[in-house]
Amino acid sequence: MRFRSAFSFLIVSLILCLTVGTGHAQDDAPVIIQSLNNLIAVNPNSGGVIALTDFTAPAGASFAAISPDARFIAYNIIPPNVVETLNRVGGVGGGALPSDIWMLEIATGSATPIATQPPDASFLVDGVPDKGIARALPTWSPDGDALAWSELSYPGGAEQLMVYDLASGESAVVVDSIPPSVGVPVPPDVRWGEPGILVRSTQFIDGGGFMQDQLLLYAPDGTPLTSLPIGTQSQFPLAYIWLYDVNTPVIGVLFNDLRWITIEPMSGSIQALDGTPELYGLRAGGASLRVRLVEWSQDAYTWGIYTPADQEIGRFSQSVFNPDAFSISPDGSAVAVVPSMIEAGVLPDTLFIYRANGDIRGYPIGERGGYNIAQVVWGPTAWLLYRAGDNGSEPVACNALTPRLFVGGQGRVLPGDPNNLRSVPGITGRVQGIIPGGAVFSVIGGPECGDGFTWWLINYNGITGWTAEGDGIDYWVEPAG
Repeated sequence: MRFRSAFSFLIVSLILCLTVGTGHAQDDAPVIIQSLNNLIAVNPNSGGVIALTDFTAPAGASFAAISPDARFIAYNIIPPNVVETLNRVGGVGGGALPSDIWMLEIATGSATPIATQPPDASFLVDGVPDKGIARALPTWSPDGDALAWSELSYPGGAEQLMVYDLASGESAVVVDSIPPSVGVPVPPDVRWGEPGILVRSTQFIDGGGFMQDQLLLYAPDGTPLTSLPIGTQSQFPLAYIWLYDVNTPVIGVLFNDLRWITIEPMSGSIQALDGTPELYGLRAGGASLRVRLVEWSQDAYTWGIYTPADQEIGRFSQSVFNPDAFSISPDGSAVAVVPSMIEAGVLPDTLFIYRANGDIRGYPIGERGGYNIAQVVWGPTAWLLYRAGDNGSEPVACNALTPRLFVGGQGRVLPGDPNNLRSVPGITGRVQGIIPGGAVFSVIGGPECGDGFTWWLINYNGITGWTAEGDGIDYWVEPAG
């Protein structure tokens, strides 16, 4: 198999089935916001609002996780028996409430429960023992075939790691006893990356002298892979993200002293962050707008929005590090933002849409004070490690054959092996998808030279990325039409 096919099938299922079923261009996909107990779809072109859920407090839907194919969102809700109790007794403290997990198909609005309470569930009912399950927010597998979350059964139950298989519609316990965290009982945070499922547990250290986070990495079948202690008595983590350092997945950690580190998950190797976190649209790959953390202090976090050519088109600020407050359209051409620090005269719950052509529009969501936007979801995204000079730097000289493609034309992969689509024009770029042998694509940018190959920015079946034209001996693609 030629070089161009290497690693293709590791993540191809992640991006070949994305949302075209809505009947609209991907930039018309709704922006989903979580606000005042409900999930709401906002038209990015008109600002029109449609409710996806219809809860009345104390019922409600939690934050949503969008699937890698952009078809579904998964979210938690407060189950009916708990809603009845809350209406009867008011607020309840002392730990996480029982919760169910639902999955909603974005195109149809059809919602399905995938994890519910046991038939004999009870919550603060006189004369009846409590019984219920609290669940963490769900997280999608990188290939989009499964969901994972942690569960805490009570009273007195163990913390468990669950995996739900979309094909079978069944869930299974893959870890039956996660080390319980100290403090108020809550199911631990779960994040699924390519190396495995990351679970955060907090433990007392030095005889109870201080609490320290433990990052527990499990294989999808529950096999323990590694345990990573993070933090000291004076330095504790504020945020974790899966982060790609070119093609290598690492864990990015932000501490309370504003220091960033990266952790190689299998070896536990720790390094100071060499660059800055940058979010991009997973579907659009190298053609996506980027949201980059450019400045941060105890009082403010400033993000810049950049084109693939590294041209800044806008900035916004937050009072805290909150990546739930922005997202990127499925086609990568626009960014949706609800900044927490905005200028006077702007409604506090305004959804801003930044487009690659420089157009910026603000849509007030509801009446003044009528919404409190907690989360923005648009398309599937991933974090990259950005270093100055990554974009726009001069590539090395090509040792490939004379280019035959041209911008605005079409190309065809020669019969045989597929061609990779990568995030940047080089063999270290993350694979975004493949173009099968014989398939036709549109050429939208290039050429660029990298690693001895000629690269073109192309669009195939709605997927955008860089593909190599050939090596010094053979063409892998040819002009079409």
